[in-house]
Amino acid sequence: MIKFIVALWFLFFAFAIMFADAAQNPFISGGNTKPTAEKTFTYPRMIQSALLKIAVMQKALRNKLTRFGRDIRQNSYGKSFWLFMLLSFAYGVIHALGPGHGKSIVCSYFLARPGKFLHGFFLGNMITFIHVGSAVIIVLIFYFVFQTSGITAVDDISNYLENVSYAFLILIGIFLTGRIIYDMKTGRLSNAELDKSVADKKSLIAVSLAAGAIPCPGAAIILLFTISLSILIPGLIAMIFIATGMGATTSFFAIVTIAAQKTVFRTTSKAKKGFTFCYATMAFMGSVTITVIGVLLLLG
Repeated sequence: MIKFIVALWFLFFAFAIMFADAAQNPFISGGNTKPTAEKTFTYPRMIQSALLKIAVMQKALRNKLTRFGRDIRQNSYGKSFWLFMLLSFAYGVIHALGPGHGKSIVCSYFLARPGKFLHGFFLGNMITFIHVGSAVIIVLIFYFVFQTSGITAVDDISNYLENVSYAFLILIGIFLTGRIIYDMKTGRLSNAELDKSVADKKSLIAVSLAAGAIPCPGAAIILLFTISLSILIPGLIAMIFIATGMGATTSFFAIVTIAAQKTVFRTTSKAKKGFTFCYATMAFMGSVTITVIGVLLLLG
């Protein structure tokens, strides 16, 4: 019974994350880590306090990265190199704790389509590696080909990719919503059908591309800093550590959502009506949330 209550509490928390993130860009928010009054006042006091602490921690990590980055110029693969990578991973973990970065999408997706823990790990990391990788590609192309800083290019290209990404999310949300409505009408919401509705590779890749295609400004800034110091190779390696750290955070939310959902399903499996109600509610809310996030961001 305690596990059931805890599972329901987390699912409620997951829904809160979804709708809180819907107010901001769930993929690139956090690029400017300096908290503003406009953003701060949109959150309850407890969440506002947590976001301010995250912003302070990110600033402290960036300062340390700057110091170790300069040391790498003197000794390319010494102690500072490994500390730089360790802090890059930590930066990725903390950076992804801020608003957005796909947490709302992974929570919504795994409520709409039950999955395995491996699916949660795959989706969380796939989103962040595409998110960081797109920033790396843009920075390198504009810096070496067009001889520009690249950070402006990240912003400009993000504007074009945003609309495509949001439209893609809307289509995914509509598809998942239509599927759950069809399952409800045909009476396919049962334990026997649960395994057939589990997440599949194609849909995971589609969601990853939609959620991660927009380049990460935070990663772009750090990469440009390493390029300015002529330590490109350590900078590129650091991008892997940042993406892995972000992936760890996003995957955590995905896996805990899956675990909470499994607990609820397992607890209600003996009561057919209770199971059907929980299954339909979670799936419908998850798919609708994806659609709503896409619409809000596209209109915004």
